[in-house]
Amino acid sequence: MKILLRIKIKIDTNFVKSCGFLWHYQYIKKYTKIGLIMINKRFELTDEIISTADESMNKIVDKTIKLKFNEISSFEFPLDELFGLQVTYNDTLYCLVIKFSSKNKNLICAGSGAHKRDTIHNGQLLKPPFFDRWSWNEYFKESFIAYADPMLFYEDKLKIAWFIGTKKHWHLQDLSEIIKELCKNQEIKHNNILFYGTSGGGFASVALATLIKNSQVLINNSQFFIMNYWEDVLNSLFDVLYDAFEGMDKDEIIEKIKHRLDVIELFKKENHAPFITYYVNSESEWDIKFQVIPFLKKIYKLKQFNGLNVVYYREIKKVPHDPMDTNKTIKLIKEYCKNYLYNTKDDVKTTENQNIYIEGKYINKVQKRNKILKKKNKKLKKENEDLLNSTSWKITSPLRKIKRIFK
Repeated sequence: MKILLRIKIKIDTNFVKSCGFLWHYQYIKKYTKIGLIMINKRFELTDEIISTADESMNKIVDKTIKLKFNEISSFEFPLDELFGLQVTYNDTLYCLVIKFSSKNKNLICAGSGAHKRDTIHNGQLLKPPFFDRWSWNEYFKESFIAYADPMLFYEDKLKIAWFIGTKKHWHLQDLSEIIKELCKNQEIKHNNILFYGTSGGGFASVALATLIKNSQVLINNSQFFIMNYWEDVLNSLFDVLYDAFEGMDKDEIIEKIKHRLDVIELFKKENHAPFITYYVNSESEWDIKFQVIPFLKKIYKLKQFNGLNVVYYREIKKVPHDPMDTNKTIKLIKEYCKNYLYNTKDDVKTTENQNIYIEGKYINKVQKRNKILKKKNKKLKKENEDLLNSTSWKITSPLRKIKRIFK
């Protein structure tokens, strides 16, 4: 009789790294009978992360509000001014830059993509949180949110992480819950939310629009399949994910979180696919080959398919994958909001919800139409009376004949 002895040893992964050991748990698991319980402190919310976030956000906004998740719904946020928001949720720090409108019940959310980790500004290295297009809030009357990926706190070399999160928590799922609470607070309906992003921010936008049902999405040169991205970037990402998913090798991780890596898998899991407006630079062969074509092949066969508008444009630039011209993009978002989202007029200061507004608008149209019809009806009645009372033989003779027929 063979007796298999399993030894469980608790090891701090930070200690392992400091000692210079190059092996990893998955290799030990494969080639030995020893099981290791890795105590990973990498993803704990530390004072260092909070300090780094404070320092970086102070460079963007004058005021930062710090809340726990359950405090969001009842908090009184400032209106018509830019502020930072740090939300502690599931032992993770989520950072957002926000401006809520007092007159407009639309919301634009700008996603975060890849960021250089060696950028020096005013003699200092830029540190996370990293936001894309936070300054665009001044171009829109709508409420505006820019959000950052907390994964970039955990590794200095990581440029993009698509909000993948850890074994217990998907950062995009948690972020979607935070945005929902903010919308409740401001009485913003989900069908008045527009998620916008490019590249990795486009992936986040599609995922959030899937998780927040009835919201809308506008993307540019987006990813849909993370595993089709550049290999060197994925290698850096998985170096972090091996710690986030203790005890699992690459294939096991991919299988466990396939809905976090592939929007088609997410559509299936959520049984929902948002209507997507997708702008693609025809010069970007890489996007078309690895993202556009695979996405189009799969999306049209999906039972959850809810509509897709693909617009090809041409911008010749050094890196064709880069976002569309800023002025064109801002104009495009404004036009989208005007056509597809609910807007209050500048002079309207009502706090009525969308349904009342739309119903009231419809009733006004009907009432105006009724007034016009009443006037026309009055005119026709008068003309009819004139005909009946006329003494002219040419008019009355045919009328008498008609009367006799009906009698």
